[in-house]
Amino acid sequence: IVLEGFRREVTVNDLCRREGIRPHSYYAWTKEFMEAGRERLSRDTVRDATRQEIQDLKRENG
Repeated sequence: IVLEGFRREVTVNDLCRREGIRPHSYYAWTKEFMEAGRERLSRDTVRDATRQEIQDLKRENG
């Protein structure tokens, strides 16, 4: 439902009416979806930094 709302093929009100949910619920789900995406992206960045640190340490210690 959130992804369909992002496509903007129908209004949020029409989407919610069709799915039988309140717009407030749609916006709460959208917020949760975006926060989860941001959290995942930040974890990937930390993991990449950690990998680089490991490679650097291996190179230093030969």
